[in-house]
Amino acid sequence: MPVKSAFDVSLFSPFLKVAQKVTNKIRVILPTVILILVGGQYYVVWLTWRILGYFLPKRVFDNGCDIIMEYYFRYQMFFLEAFAGIKVWRGTNTSV
Repeated sequence: MPVKSAFDVSLFSPFLKVAQKVTNKIRVILPTVILILVGGQYYVVWLTWRILGYFLPKRVFDNGCDIIMEYYFRYQMFFLEAFAGIKVWRGTNTSV
């Protein structure tokens, strides 16, 4: 029977199985926690912009609101695609 060296992958297989299970759970939990924690800060920015909107022209307010929401949606898509492995379709073309 050959002696297994320290670099033999089969020695680490139990550890790799546990690490894979933990990684799969973190891939779902981590983006959810981060999105929830940052959501409050985006809400404060949006609410502040909403209050300032009473004194700004409608065109300026709408552009600012669009920018805030665009950054929040980009942030969401980054975490959903990078960490959770979810593909978010942008647009309405479903023939791809």
